[in-house]
Amino acid sequence: MNKNKRDYDIKKGLKKHITIPEIVNEQVESAYQTIREQNCFTAKEKKSAVRKSMMQKLIGSAAAMVLLSTTTLAVLAANGFFSKEVIEKGDTITYKFDLDYELKPGVFEAVPTYLPEGFKEQEEDKYWPDSDWGHGITVMAIINTADLEIMDRQFSQEGVDNVEKTTLNGMEAHLITFPEAEKYRSPKYIYLFNPEEGYVLQIFGDYSVSMEELKKFADGLEVTRVEDTDFESAREKEARESEKAADEQAMTELEQNMAELIETGIQDDQLIKMGEEGKMDDTFMNAVYTVESVEYTDSIANYDINGFYDYTEVEPWLNEDKTLKPYIRQHFDEQGNLLEEKEVEQEFMVVKAKAKKYGNRGTSEEDKMTPLDACLVRLETREDGSYTWPEDYYQAVPNQDYYLQSDGRCIYMDKPQYLEGDKRAHSFFWRTMESEEELEYTIIFVVDKDREDLLVLDFNGLATSAADMPAYFDIRGTVK
Repeated sequence: MNKNKRDYDIKKGLKKHITIPEIVNEQVESAYQTIREQNCFTAKEKKSAVRKSMMQKLIGSAAAMVLLSTTTLAVLAANGFFSKEVIEKGDTITYKFDLDYELKPGVFEAVPTYLPEGFKEQEEDKYWPDSDWGHGITVMAIINTADLEIMDRQFSQEGVDNVEKTTLNGMEAHLITFPEAEKYRSPKYIYLFNPEEGYVLQIFGDYSVSMEELKKFADGLEVTRVEDTDFESAREKEARESEKAADEQAMTELEQNMAELIETGIQDDQLIKMGEEGKMDDTFMNAVYTVESVEYTDSIANYDINGFYDYTEVEPWLNEDKTLKPYIRQHFDEQGNLLEEKEVEQEFMVVKAKAKKYGNRGTSEEDKMTPLDACLVRLETREDGSYTWPEDYYQAVPNQDYYLQSDGRCIYMDKPQYLEGDKRAHSFFWRTMESEEELEYTIIFVVDKDREDLLVLDFNGLATSAADMPAYFDIRGTVK
């Protein structure tokens, strides 16, 4: 994934709808978490996971070549905790460290003496105004020498446009920015290096925070050593490396399973047809779903705005007659190279569905919670007539603040149960359903008018693990 796409996904993550109930029971919460993480596993995610191990090998090889072929700058500190080497190659900057293991690592905390107007600490080390939640400044890490040792004494920042080297707060400071930052709503970083005290401080600034304000924040930080710590012991290192090896093995197996799934693809007769029930035998939700009809419409003038999860995201994109305005869409290949950027028209897709509960885990409200939402998944047709997940991908130009098609999720449901406060925020697309209860309902999506690939529906309640064949609903053959 290219840097711009990564930053856009960060932006979307901050805005992403979290439509799950608040469940106290740890076991139930764990199951819901699994569903959330695995739901709507897009082509891009499947493909990138399969390529991950290969990319790691390529990056490792490239890093080795960088060390051999680039001119480096070594910065040494007399009697310091570390010295560092700065390697700049293309759009990547790498920091390598030599550590003094005779000096005891410390644990540090940073307290700001300057905040931009309206900012306050919202979470630990995270600062932003109440009026713009999530968009502000974060002290990402205070990395001590023990941390650097665990990080193999190096870290990198990719996709960099410019590195300005200066001094802030009495420390060497690197100010990092990314290309076309306004267009892609890219963040900015400041690294502060303090070899005399033994730490590297990483500060993150959202695109809405100017570099001047971020510099003032960094310049005013009061960093205090609060206690001593130790380098990792041989036993701790062995345990960590063993756990890492087990994780890597599990990831390799998952990637292999996913690669097999992608290679196998999806046959036409595996798609659930209109009017047929879709059910997973081992689903946690104990529900079946049926798509009864799909229609396309230009206007939502006849729909109650209370049925939209966040009408404030929809309204800016509506004309007076409640039809949709066009937006600027980008098309990227699997390597993240921009293929096309153009204005496209869009419309609403109205899905009439039915859910039926065939059992509950218990009698409480949480036991009866049933997800009714779904997401659209894009498939491409192969020469043999089967389908697979495409490697290319589309996104809106980030500075449009366009989220109507984020993750292919629905934006409307006509029968929400939870309309106020936290329940609305977390459980809008969920309802309590009794065993054997049936519910007919409507959900709405936004789609591009020039779509060519096959779109299928993936219901949240039928979520599967990443390497399992999903339960996709075929929504072709519908009329406008």
